[in-house]
Amino acid sequence: MGKRITIQLRGSANDEQHVRFAEFITELHALHTALMNAESIVARSSRSSLYFRVIDLTHASRASVVLEAIPRRSEHDLTADVVKTFFDGLRQIQESGQVSENFDRSILESYKALCAGLHKNVTEIRFSGDEYDIKIDWQLESRIDRLLGGDAIREGSIEGMLEAINLHNNANKFNLFPSAGPSKVVCHFHESMISDAINAIARYVYVAGQVKFKTREFFPHEIEVASMEVYPPEHELPTLASLRGVAPNATGDVDAVAFMRAVRHEAE
Repeated sequence: MGKRITIQLRGSANDEQHVRFAEFITELHALHTALMNAESIVARSSRSSLYFRVIDLTHASRASVVLEAIPRRSEHDLTADVVKTFFDGLRQIQESGQVSENFDRSILESYKALCAGLHKNVTEIRFSGDEYDIKIDWQLESRIDRLLGGDAIREGSIEGMLEAINLHNNANKFNLFPSAGPSKVVCHFHESMISDAINAIARYVYVAGQVKFKTREFFPHEIEVASMEVYPPEHELPTLASLRGVAPNATGDVDAVAFMRAVRHEAE
C-alpha cells in the first residue's frame, strides 16, 4: 500500500504559472491538517503516531512536492492506512458528494481548505498516489458545504480551557478546549467582554449563550457568548483537608457514621 502523496500546484498566467509563496504555504498547511485529521480517524486518537517528510521537490509546468508518511514506531505503523483514508475520503466526495459518517466536521473542513487557493491565484491543485490521481475542482467545496449542512442553534453552555484569543479587526473570538466532548469550540463575544476574556486566558471558564451544531455533529462547534464565568486557578481551589470541620452540624443530632449508613441504605 502506498505511503506517498504528491501535491502539484499551478499558478496563474499573470505569475507565469508560478505559485505565490504565501499560497504555497497555505496549501501545504491545509494538506497537513487534512492528513492529521485522517490519522485521527484511523488511530481513533489525537496523539500522532506518524509524521510526513519531504522526499522530492520539483518545478516544471507545476510546483510539485512529494511527501512520505513515516511511523514514529515501527511496531505501530498506520502510515498506509492514513494515506488511503485521506485519498478515499477525497475521492468519494469528488465522485459522489458522499462520505462515510466517520469523516467528521474537522476533516471535512480541512478538505474544504484545500480549495482555498482556487479563490486566489492557484489555477490547478492535484493530489496523487500509487492508486490515486485527484484534481481539485470548484465543486468539491460546494459538495462539502452540503455534507456539513446548516447550523442548528439553541441555548446552551460549555466549559473548558480558554486559549487563542483573537481581537484583530474586531474578530472578538477565542477558542475553548473542553475536557470532554468536542476538541474545540469557537466562542464569539461582545466587545464589552474583552477585558474579561483577556484575563481568562489559560484559565478554565464556563460560557453560556447560543450554541451552534452542524447536522453531522453531536457536539457544538461555535457559541455566541452571552455570559462567562472564570474559574479560579487550581492552586486556589480548596483541598479536601481544608474542608474538614467546615460544617460540624451538617448531620444534626445523628452520629456521622449512622448518617452515612442511612445514606447508603437509601441509595440501595
